[in-house]
Amino acid sequence: MKKIIDEDGKIFGKINIFDLMVIVIIIFVFLGTVYKFKFSKVNMKHDFGLINFEVKINDVKDSSSKFYKKGLKVFDSKSKNYLGVIKKVFVKDCFGYVKDINGKMKKAKKPERVNIFLDIESNGVIDDKAYLAEGNYELKAGSDIYILTKYADVDGKIEKIID
Repeated sequence: MKKIIDEDGKIFGKINIFDLMVIVIIIFVFLGTVYKFKFSKVNMKHDFGLINFEVKINDVKDSSSKFYKKGLKVFDSKSKNYLGVIKKVFVKDCFGYVKDINGKMKKAKKPERVNIFLDIESNGVIDDKAYLAEGNYELKAGSDIYILTKYADVDGKIEKIID
């Protein structure tokens, strides 16, 4: 009767256990990669359309509002990918908390500071998992966004998404 594992640690005298484990791991990694890329996108339903999202630029000089106008194109400042066009600009007073003479915290308007709200319209992909501006930039309410226009490069926060 022939042994399955011989004195040298080889299975049937041909391959050792360590080599067999490496081959099995490589097969599992390959199958996992095929599954990830072939089957993960099968169930996604894509809708193409307009996505409107609002970006808040917080606590900037009031003179900065002149850099944001309706019709101005917006880009991602890191990748320079197109994100959309500004449809509306709202400028609101900026408030902060300061101590009064009695040491109590009071809400007060910051002089010469404003919050700028930009309504941006983008062609995009809407699916069951995400909003993608121009098909390549994922939009999430509450996330930071770094935008670039012809006149300014600034960081803001996505306040809301309206599809």
